[in-house]
Amino acid sequence: MNGVPEIALWTLLLVACATDLLWGKIFNWLTFPFLLLGLAFRFTAQGFPQGLDSLLAVGVAFAAFFPLFAVKAVAAGDVKLLMAIAAWTSAATVFRIAGVGIVFGAAVGLGILLWKKGLEGSASSVVENLKNGEPTRAAVKMPFGPALFCAYLVVSIAHHRHWEWM
Repeated sequence: MNGVPEIALWTLLLVACATDLLWGKIFNWLTFPFLLLGLAFRFTAQGFPQGLDSLLAVGVAFAAFFPLFAVKAVAAGDVKLLMAIAAWTSAATVFRIAGVGIVFGAAVGLGILLWKKGLEGSASSVVENLKNGEPTRAAVKMPFGPALFCAYLVVSIAHHRHWEWM
C-alpha cells in the first residue's frame, strides 16, 4: 500500500494516538471523516471490487472489536478507529492489525497495571473487576490508540519485508 491510503492512515493514527494520550479519547470528528473518506476513495479511485473489500474490512473491524467494547475492554473510540483504519485497508490487513493491537494493548495494559498497583494490587483489581462484571471506578484505564498505531507499524513492516507469519 502506498500513496493516498498510506498517508491517510499515518495521519489518522498519529492524530488518534495523540488525542488518546492527551485526552483519553479518540474523537468522532477524527474517525467518522476518515471512515467515510476511505470508503469513498476505495470505491471511486480504486473501483467497485476494492470498495466492497473496504466495506468487508469495516465489518471485520466491527466484528473484531465490538465484543471487546461490550465487555468494556476497549472504548467506543477504539472500535471506530479500527473501522476507520479498515476503510483504507483490506479485511485481511485489518484482522492482522486487530490481532497485533490486542497483543500490544494487553502487554502494555498489564505493564501499566503492575506499575501502578504492584503485583498484589493488580491481582486483587483483576479479581474485583471480574467479580463485578465490569470495570470499577478504580480500574486502570489505558489508551488503546497507541497499541493500534504500533500494530499498524508492525503489520506494515511485515508486509514490506514479506514476513510469512503475517
